[in-house]
Order: sequence, then structure tokens, then C-alpha cells
Amino acid sequence: VFCTIIPIGNIAYRMNMESALFASLAVMLVYFIVRTLIPNPYSLIPSIVASLILAFSATFWEQAVIAEKYTLNAFFFTLLIFILLKWQASIRNPQSAIRNLYLFSFLLGLSFTHHFQTIYIVPGSVFFILTVSWKNRKRYKPQVIKKRKSIVSILILQLKSLLLRIITLPSRAGLPIFLILKAFFLFILPLTLWSYLPLRANQNPILNWGNPSNLENFVIHITGQTYGVYFSAIKESFNRISSHLSFFPSQFSWCILWLGLLAIPILLWKKTTFFLFFALIFITNTIHSIRYTIVNIQDYYIPSFILLAILIGFGLSFIRLIRLKTIFFLFLLLPFIPYQTHHFQNNREKFYFAYDYGMNILKPLKKNAIIFPYGDATTFPLWYLLYGENRRQDISFLTWILLSCDWHIEAVAKNHNHHSFHFDKIAVNDLRYHNLNGVIVERSKRIITDNFGRFPIYVGPGMDQKDYLLFSDGVFFRLLPKETKGDRLSKELENSKPHFFLRGINDNSIFKDRIVNSELITNYPSSFNSRGNLYRTINLAKAISEYKTALTINPSYMPAQLNLAFAYVDTKNYDKAISLFRNIAKKDPNYEPSLVHYGFGLVYQNKSMIKEAIKEYNAALEIDPNNTYAKQKLEEMQKISLDKN
Repeated sequence: VFCTIIPIGNIAYRMNMESALFASLAVMLVYFIVRTLIPNPYSLIPSIVASLILAFSATFWEQAVIAEKYTLNAFFFTLLIFILLKWQASIRNPQSAIRNLYLFSFLLGLSFTHHFQTIYIVPGSVFFILTVSWKNRKRYKPQVIKKRKSIVSILILQLKSLLLRIITLPSRAGLPIFLILKAFFLFILPLTLWSYLPLRANQNPILNWGNPSNLENFVIHITGQTYGVYFSAIKESFNRISSHLSFFPSQFSWCILWLGLLAIPILLWKKTTFFLFFALIFITNTIHSIRYTIVNIQDYYIPSFILLAILIGFGLSFIRLIRLKTIFFLFLLLPFIPYQTHHFQNNREKFYFAYDYGMNILKPLKKNAIIFPYGDATTFPLWYLLYGENRRQDISFLTWILLSCDWHIEAVAKNHNHHSFHFDKIAVNDLRYHNLNGVIVERSKRIITDNFGRFPIYVGPGMDQKDYLLFSDGVFFRLLPKETKGDRLSKELENSKPHFFLRGINDNSIFKDRIVNSELITNYPSSFNSRGNLYRTINLAKAISEYKTALTINPSYMPAQLNLAFAYVDTKNYDKAISLFRNIAKKDPNYEPSLVHYGFGLVYQNKSMIKEAIKEYNAALEIDPNNTYAKQKLEEMQKISLDKN
């Protein structure tokens, strides 16, 4: 619906709208949950505060303005809690209670077709349903076991009685077997949506993740077995508990968090069953999440953040008892604290970095190119542009980390049969027994070898290819023969000047996330820095120009600063060179300190300051004894000193 029918913006914009919609619905349901938990005239303000505090919490707000899966999951999670509350309220009305229980079962199954994160609610829900049903059960007369002479007979009868009680617990709690079977059927029914996966996979889509076209791949895909590499050992996992608990203050701030902590003993005292329901969800959420080693693990704690927002609202409702009724409305100001704290990082009004980065990668690529991107920050923007907006259909796009997956290479090969893709297949189940990095390297070498010289081949930043010359004519590096030099290299450089569209890259009023700060702000200047290095042996003036261009994009980019400083030494512009060396030593003392001292030594040597030069060369060798440049220059200086003496 959002991708194809909503006539607003492009696909990315519509998917962001979808995230915002489901986040808003989850916030609305938190409001109704708190109002249901506090059935009194003073529930309005706590409900508003709880819902808005969740809306403006760091991770939840972040997910509400990007195209991700977590806000729909949050909507399912809050909806399921709300339905359980309505079921509890209608427990004495059998027909209404049964309808609510059936609805809960159906929506739980439906939520699983979206994301398994909703499984956190299952243990707590089973406990909650059984406990509430037990409290409202019809009384029964317990079976009287007659004493027998044989102790063994008594033990056997007691064991049978215990097993019978466990088996019949749901029916004795007012949940007859036919009701459970119907609820289970309604849970299974929406899971039939999974049948879409093999049906679509057999149509050879360009993104055929896991290729669930057969039963084996389907089971692996559904159960998430391919993600086992992201789980750590149990002992190591528990060492992360303290760091994961620190996520909670950062979501709401300590001045609000105390309201949630205050609510814990009150909820335990007033609504014990509901407290244990919450506790089981939190424990399940934590035990699962502490084993995950992914960077964005905070996203997996959104169910627990929702519970904490509900607790904050519940705790706030009891502050009125301390004779604060006249100023109770002032608590409506509390949501402004997380709003003010998190607004800057979640204001994506001018956040075009991912889109521009993808376009800046694609535009310089030559026709029928093969590209090897590395990492999510490069892969996903390119996937969107290539397959969401149908740009550059001539390009074969092979994600480096997915080269171990047969389905990925097969999908690209079917859509680009003019390129050569030969590889030995590996079954999905067998991947865990292979050296995946070795498989990736082997397959990449074969693909490059089979296509090199026939088609342009590009690799992403940081991907070393020792057998080729990495030539930068954009963000990516085109592979050229290792021996490319002189006129051909000069001609390639002149014909491939990069032109990047950089909206907001140096605008400090726009928030830049971890990926922008760590990759984009590095990869753009890296392109010009690499070109400067290629120009060094051909045209020193143009090399300096390329280094300066890199520094206009990111003035703090140390490789370009260091290379520019050495270029100034070569052009005998010693004052500018020493100024740059000093700036590097001051701003980032840990960046190539041996080379910086070597640079100082060169300047002093060229200024005939022999003692100072020897001191700097010695400092360079003290840091890195393998610095052959400094060692050679030091020997020269020592020889000059001996000759003078």
C-alpha cells in the first residue's frame, strides 16, 4: 500500500511515513493502556505524559523517522498488551472474553509474520492468561485419594494426580481444550502469509534473501539460523548486562526515569499479576538481547522502553496523593525534557546523506560496470537506488559480505548474463562449516579475473586489491593494471575528475549519525586524497590541488593533511609544511606520529638545521624502528655532522 498507492514523494519517503504512522499508533495505545491501568479521574495527565515520553525517547523517535521494521513491531506489541487488558476486564463476560482471546491469538500470529521480536511477550502472556483465568475459575472439589497399604501405590497415584493437574490446568482455569485449539488455529492462520516467501523466491527476484524457494532454505530463513554468527557465548553475554541497562537512562533521562522506578513497588503491591507480566517480558527481552552483538542493539529493547513508559505513567498517577493536585497539570511539561534532548538527532528534515552518497557512487561508474560494495552503509542506499528507483540497470552489484551466499550471485547473474559469474556452490546449511572470508576472497578473485579487461570493475573504499592499481574516479576505486603509469595514468586522471553533490556535509545545524561521521565524511575526501597520491609522480601542483579539495570536504581528514604537508616539502614551501605537521601533532597526536616526526626532520634538514633534524629522525625511529625513510635520512645527517667535524 505505502510503496505503490500512496501518491506522495518517492518510495523512501513513503516508507518513512509508514514508520511514523505505526509509531504514532503505538504511542496512542500506550495512552490507552495507562488509562486502563489507572481507572480514576486522574488518569488523563499520566496517560498523556507516558505516551509523549515514549514518543520523544531517543531510540523510539529515531525509528519513527526512518524506514525500519521496529515501529510496526511496537504497534503490535502495544496492541497485544491492550487486548490482554481488555480481555482481563471482560473475564466475567464469557463471550466477550473469548472474542478478545481469539483476537489476541490472531494478532500474535500476524505479528510473527512481520518480526519475531514480539516473541518477548509470549512467556508473560501465557502466565498472565493462566493466572487471570485461575483467579476467576469455577471452584471444583478436589479428588480424595484413599490410602493404600503399599507406599509405592500411593506414590504412583500422587504422581498421576500431579500430571493430571498439570495437563488439565488450562481447563481447570476456565480455558477448555476446544477454546485453546481454536485460539491456536487463529494463531497459525496468519502464519500462512509465509507461503508468499517461496512463491516469490521461485520468480527469481533480484533480492532473493536466503532464497527460501525450497523447504530447507525456507526453514533456515524463517528460524533465522543464518544470523547465528551475531550471537555470543552465554558467559560473554552476561558481561554486557550493565552496559545494556545504561540504555534506559539515555532514553528518558534520569529526572524522568525515577518515576518508572517509583512505580515498580506500587505496581507490585497494587497489580501483582500485571507486574509479573511486565517482569517476564523484560527478562525475556534482556536474555535474548544481551547475546546479540549487533551495533544497533538498542532497537531490540524498544518493547522494554515501552514498558518503562507505561510504568512512568503509572508512577505519576500516585504523586497526586502527596497533596500536589493543584499543580498536577505541571507534569505535562515532563515530555519537553526528552523532546529537547533528542530533537536535534531525530530531525531528519535535511538528512540527504544516504541518498546523495548512493548517487555520488553511481554517477561516475562506467557502463556495464561490476561493483563490490562493502558494508550496510554502502549496500542499502545502492540497493534502493538500483532496485527501488531503477537507476543504472547496466551495473552488476555484488555485495562483498554476501559473496558467500549462492542466492546473491545467482540473482545478479540472471539479470546480467553479459558478465561472467562462475563459482562452486555451497549449501546454506554448510556455510557455517566453511571459512566464509576465504570463500568470499576466492569468489571475488575469480569474478574479477574472468571479467577484468572486458568490463570496468570497482571496489569500495578500504578494500585492498594488491594485484591491481586502485584508481579513484569517484567514491569507488576502479581496478587498473598494476603497471599503469605515465601518460596513460595522466590521461585517466584528466578524464575522470569527480564531482560530488554534498548537501549539508559541512552544515553543523544538521545531525550526522555514526555512519555519516565514520564513513561518508571519510570516503569523500579519501577519493581526492587517493587521486593526489597518483598525481604525485606526474604533476605535483595537481596533487596539491587534489589534497586541498579533500580538505575542503573534511578539514580534519588527517591523511590529506599529512600528504599535503609532504607535498609542500617537495615544493620547498617549508612554512606551510611545518604548519600542517604541527596541526596534525596537536589535533591528533596518535595519527602516524613517526611520519610526522620524519616530516619535521625533512623541513629542518632542508633549512640546514642539522641538530633539530637529527632529533626529529631519532624521535621517528623511537616510535617506529622500521621507518626506513627516517633511518636513511638519519644516516645522511650523521655523515654530514662527521664531515663538518
